[in-house]
Amino acid sequence: MQITPTVTPSVSINSNPPFPVCLGASVTFHTTPVNGGINPTMQWFVNNNYVVSGDNFTPTNIINNDQVYCVLTSTLACVSSSTAQSNTLLVIFNPLPVLSATQQAESCHGAGDASINLNITQGTPPYTFHWDYPSDNGTVTTATAANLHSGTYNVTVSDSKLCSADTSIFISPEGSGCLFIPTVFSPNSDGNNDVLLVRGSNIKSLSLRIYDRWGNKVFEANNQNNGWDGTYNGTPLNAAVFVYYLKAELQNGSITEQQGNITLLK
Repeated sequence: MQITPTVTPSVSINSNPPFPVCLGASVTFHTTPVNGGINPTMQWFVNNNYVVSGDNFTPTNIINNDQVYCVLTSTLACVSSSTAQSNTLLVIFNPLPVLSATQQAESCHGAGDASINLNITQGTPPYTFHWDYPSDNGTVTTATAANLHSGTYNVTVSDSKLCSADTSIFISPEGSGCLFIPTVFSPNSDGNNDVLLVRGSNIKSLSLRIYDRWGNKVFEANNQNNGWDGTYNGTPLNAAVFVYYLKAELQNGSITEQQGNITLLK
C-alpha cells in the first residue's frame, strides 16, 4: 500500500518589469506555483476584487498604490489546503516628466536666431535632454536650444528614474526676410568693402536706387548680386554722402521698403 503524503500548495508572484516603474509602462504579473498540480487555477485580485484568471496577468487600468495578489487552487488530491494566496505586490508608478515650451521666433525670416526653452514639471530631477534636429549633432544638452531657424524640433527629456517624455515644437516661418544695406563703404580697390551690396535672405526681387545730393541717380540695381562700385558712368566718384531707396519683395510675398544715407569713403 502506497501512502501519498499531504503537501501544502503555495504561489508567489512577481512583476515584469519590477516596481517601481514609469507611469504608463506595461506591466505583466507572473506566478510561480508550488504543489499546484496540473493546470492549477490562478485567480487575480486587485484591491481584494477578483479581476481575471490565468497564469499571467497584464492589467490595463491599475493605478498607484493598488495591491495585486493571486489565489491558487491546486489540482492535487492530497493537500493541506486546496487554495493558497500569494504575496501582495504594491503598484508604484514613478511620474513622467511633464513638458511645456516657450519659444522665441526669428527676428526676421531666415535670421537663425530663434530659441526654445523647456519647462519641466513632475518627474524626478536631475533631467537629461536629447534634442533631435539636423544642426544639433548632439551638442545641446540643456533645456534651452538657441540659434534656430523655423522648423520642427524634437526633444526627449529623461529624469533620474529613467522615465522619459518627448515633445515636438514647431517654429513657424513668420516674419519678413532680413534686409541690410551698409551705410559706409570704401571703393578704393583694397579688397575690403569695395562694393556696396544689399545683404539679406529670402529676397524674391528688389529695386535699389542711389542718388547724389543733387538728386541725380548714380546707380540702380534689380538684382541682389549686382552691387555699386562707387562709380557713375565708369568714373569713380569722390567721397560724399548719397541717398538710397530700396524696395524688396520677400519669398513670403510681403513688401518691404527702406531709405537712408550711404557714405562713400576714399
